[in-house]
Amino acid sequence: MSSRPDDPALLREEIERTREEIVDTIARLHGKVDRARKVPAAVIAVGGLGVLVLVVLLLRRR
Repeated sequence: MSSRPDDPALLREEIERTREEIVDTIARLHGKVDRARKVPAAVIAVGGLGVLVLVVLLLRRR
């Protein structure tokens, strides 16, 4: 186990530092989730655009 400081001021500093680390970690995870959500939308958009280009090219060949 980690040793906790007996001084209340040091304990408050340790708690604040830990809280900041947790908030930072959560913010980074939210960023990763947001990026992960954008990828499927981009893939769908590109896939739909690819189908549209294919249809246009096939129609032009006729």
